[in-house]
Amino acid sequence: MKNKFLNVKSFEVIIMILLLLIITTVLLTSILSVADNQKLKTMRNSAINIKNTVMNNHVDFHDMKKIYLGELIDDKLISEVKSPVSKGNCSSSESYVEKIEGKYKVTLKCGNYVFQDKSNITDEEGVFYRVTDWSENKDSNDNDQIKLYNCLVNGKEKYANYYEDNYFLYMASMDFNKEYTSVSQIDSNTCKVVTKTFYREKELSKQ
Repeated sequence: MKNKFLNVKSFEVIIMILLLLIITTVLLTSILSVADNQKLKTMRNSAINIKNTVMNNHVDFHDMKKIYLGELIDDKLISEVKSPVSKGNCSSSESYVEKIEGKYKVTLKCGNYVFQDKSNITDEEGVFYRVTDWSENKDSNDNDQIKLYNCLVNGKEKYANYYEDNYFLYMASMDFNKEYTSVSQIDSNTCKVVTKTFYREKELSKQ
């Protein structure tokens, strides 16, 4: 009888422990979800700030239709944007503001997240994507690709990274003290333009 009583008690203790583990898991999941949503909200606010900076500063940017975060930083119109979803700062070469049919649209890349708005956004609009890093090797899951630019000086790559055409032109214009508006304008004797195709996986983020 005593052993039977102990067995019942032991079973009840095990049940209580399991229930506590389940409750703890649910609470931790909820806390982490709230923290992640707050990080994405911070990222969205940073994107809005970048777009407002462009809209409120009537400056002659290198390309008035596509202004990169890197250019805003170089012109001291904005500081580096700290990434709320990863270590370091948001990308200065993959974050930009576009002017399309008179409306401004911002793209902000921080870590493995990309935020894109719908035009003249409020803080509730826009979408997030999860992305992998760009790679020259195409994986079976990759569904996004881009042609990026660099150039060779004395046979060596001028830049540590390859860039989108517009940002590459901005960098080359700054470095060679000449206004370039197309890749074909860059003399191969100055810097031989080279391109590579990169791939990544991109999917809509479930917030």
